[in-house]
Amino acid sequence: MKFKEWNEIAELVGIAAVVGSLIFVGLQMRQSHEIALVTLYQMRADAAREVMVAGMESDILRQAYERMESEDEEPTFADEHALYHYMSILLNHFEN
Repeated sequence: MKFKEWNEIAELVGIAAVVGSLIFVGLQMRQSHEIALVTLYQMRADAAREVMVAGMESDILRQAYERMESEDEEPTFADEHALYHYMSILLNHFEN
């Protein structure tokens, strides 16, 4: 084979290597993006769970809810205020 033929073969191999490396980098970027989305989704789910657990563990919110549902007791302004702020936190969390 002549030198010119070897030169052309080397150029083709080099082009194939560059294209292959670009494909590999593209696949890595897509995988990193998917991992970031999954991580973000998990963080949101954890935050939502923490907000819900905090609401369930709160005696103030539990008592306020019980008074709101009760026919015997009228809810106080503090009850309405506590429930309003808890609902605001929930809506703000899910909106974000």
